[in-house]
Amino acid sequence: MEKNYPDSPAEETDKDRSAQMDAVNGLLTRSIDLGIESIDFKAGDKILKQGEANDSLHVILEGEAELLRTDASGTPISVDRLKSGNFLGLISFWTKQTSFSGSRAVTDLKCVRMRRDRFEKLMEEDREFNRVMQELIISNLTQRYRRMALLNVEVAHLTRDLEHERNSLRSTVEDLEVTRNRLVHQEKLATMGQLLAGIAHEINNPSSALLKSVEVLETQIPSLFEKGAPLEKLACEKQLLEAGSKGQFHSSDVIRERMESLQRDFPNLKRSMVRRLAQIGPEHLQEVAPELRKANRKGAFSRVDHLLSFFEIGVYLRSIHSAVGRITSLVRSLKNYGRTDGAERVNVDLSTCVEDTLMVLNNRLKHYRLVKDCPPLPPVSCHPGEINQVLTNLLVNACDATEAEKEIEVRGGHDEQHVWISVCDRGTGIPVKMLDKVFEANVTSKNQSGEFGLGLGLAISRDIIHKHGGRIEAKNREGGGACFTLLLPLDH
Repeated sequence: MEKNYPDSPAEETDKDRSAQMDAVNGLLTRSIDLGIESIDFKAGDKILKQGEANDSLHVILEGEAELLRTDASGTPISVDRLKSGNFLGLISFWTKQTSFSGSRAVTDLKCVRMRRDRFEKLMEEDREFNRVMQELIISNLTQRYRRMALLNVEVAHLTRDLEHERNSLRSTVEDLEVTRNRLVHQEKLATMGQLLAGIAHEINNPSSALLKSVEVLETQIPSLFEKGAPLEKLACEKQLLEAGSKGQFHSSDVIRERMESLQRDFPNLKRSMVRRLAQIGPEHLQEVAPELRKANRKGAFSRVDHLLSFFEIGVYLRSIHSAVGRITSLVRSLKNYGRTDGAERVNVDLSTCVEDTLMVLNNRLKHYRLVKDCPPLPPVSCHPGEINQVLTNLLVNACDATEAEKEIEVRGGHDEQHVWISVCDRGTGIPVKMLDKVFEANVTSKNQSGEFGLGLGLAISRDIIHKHGGRIEAKNREGGGACFTLLLPLDH
């Protein structure tokens, strides 16, 4: 059965109150005979101070007093109110410890005050006084226990209510955070769409003009040979120009082997010229070999330098053409960003995407030892410009993570279900706590001590690959470094 508590901690039963008042009146009647001191306080007067020793016991005869406890900030907090029949300083007086709380008169107050020596003597010698004091002490302790119990019940109710309110507030804050993030994301997308549309428009015109110029140069430069001199005299130059414009990207290992072979065969060649000649494939190097042998004997390499210039013009034309093609693809991707009505996919050998991307990034990759193992692959249906964008992001990240002269690997292959391309570096790898989040937007392991990004490159790459029905994976390599692999489905 539920117990009925008083409505407030200070409320008392009528029986307790009547017995308490009888004891107070008896004490008041005998106070003069007992030699007990009567003392009055005005409203607001301090009676006991917190933390001080207490050698007197006060019994309230008339009026009301308040117990105050000062907190760590120095603010006094009311902990209880006492009326006639209550003791002031009972605990500190009885235990001989310092006062746990202070007290002050709320109204004009009339009390009797007993010093310790007088109190102890009366308790020993006066049986009636002993009985009255025991009744008052028991009554006071009973009231305080009741108030404490009721306060605990109230605290429990308040704690439960506060917990409910806290959970409600937490849920509301989480909902607001989700809503805010959604709104911020939508605003970013809207702003990005406007910016990208403007950028695409600004890039499209100069890139179109550049592409047109390259096409004209590719058409007209070979015809100049025919008009300027007999074709047989310029055949070598023409072949080298065509070789440069149609050449392939070669790994640093291949270039190094060619340089060592050239240096052995032609010891008088300068290192810079050896490096330039190493870019020419063996099938076309024979066109330059007669001039090389003459120059090696005479020590004059102007004719060789002249021939190399034609090959390098072809290389530059191909590089420009590839870069402009990538710009055009990126512009198209920007225009189609967020739309479902983009251009149709085409069947592409991903190894050509790798070659184009490596050519465009050659200036960045020349500081690293590039290992390329990407043979011709079965064609997949894709947007080549977007795949190039993914490869560019992965290669740039690999360069950022790897020290100069260390190894960066680009490999390709396929199985019955997928064509895959992997880009691996020899950097510090991906922190374990970030491995599951590396493809999320605004997550980046780069810092502001040098170049740093917005954390969008891998997120965009993931979205592109997912749009193509594939997936992109990240893992750390044994011995250090990270490896990113993109997989696209074969169209059966």
